[in-house]
Amino acid sequence: MQVSASFLGLLLAMVLLGPAPAALIGVLATSVDIARRRPRAAAAACNLAAWAWFALAGGVVIEQLAGAFDVAIDDVSFVLARVPGFVAATIVNFGVAAVSLRVLDGVSIRSQLRSVFVPLLPSEAAMVLLGAIMIYGYAHLGGVALGMVAALLVVYLWLLRALLLSQERAELLDGRTQQLAHTSGLLHDIGKFIFPDRILFAGTRPSQDEWAIIRSHPEHGAHVLRQIDGYGPVAEIVLCHHERIDGTGCPGAVSGDDIPLLSWMISIADTYDVMTARDSYRDPVAPSEAIAELRFDARVRDYARRPAVAV
Repeated sequence: MQVSASFLGLLLAMVLLGPAPAALIGVLATSVDIARRRPRAAAAACNLAAWAWFALAGGVVIEQLAGAFDVAIDDVSFVLARVPGFVAATIVNFGVAAVSLRVLDGVSIRSQLRSVFVPLLPSEAAMVLLGAIMIYGYAHLGGVALGMVAALLVVYLWLLRALLLSQERAELLDGRTQQLAHTSGLLHDIGKFIFPDRILFAGTRPSQDEWAIIRSHPEHGAHVLRQIDGYGPVAEIVLCHHERIDGTGCPGAVSGDDIPLLSWMISIADTYDVMTARDSYRDPVAPSEAIAELRFDARVRDYARRPAVAV
């Protein structure tokens, strides 16, 4: 579970600025995140739709109810007009995200409802409560009070994020993650079906053109796995198992901590296997030498330091 102030920020924008500006802010914020993470095009489009529509829907409901009951922002009754708007925003947000995951990765909406939506309800309710406090403070005490509450919110979110990261670290290798790791490990090189015989049975180092084919096998493997219902998460692990921290891996779409943890694990295990296996153009090294070299590998050093993340 990710914890950020983005949701709260859009809730405040819906109330203070209106539906259209809130939707624009959601699109701009998501665009920045897309530019940084560079997800596949379909996922990026779904993220844009989710953040735009949930801000627009919630803002319209709040605006209409506030006008129907003729309540101003400094009126306590204004809070009652906000609740249906926030509920509408939450439903639209989850609906777009759930349908997107169902179409792209084959994850059933029922399982998402049980594993994502229900557990997030307490944090969503907390954000709504914080939003109410901030709006009330802004209406009665001005921008200084809003800034003070915002500062407290940042501290609260930082502490909550640290707590959740420690919990995720303890729960990371649960049964489902082990199953995902096992399946991804078995299928990580399925994309090598594209290799011609001159690569499979070569007695020399690959040429530059052959390296281009070799580097494309994670994408081909991920493409095949996405066609299988329920194998979307496996496809993402397979896609990134040759990525590198500095972004020079293949396909080169992500770098650093954006690389899925299981992809890192498979990459390290695969590197050890390549180093210790006999090859037609390279002599193998002893297991102890391979382990010693991997200990100096930046992937291993960073793996030991990086926090647990959901995959």
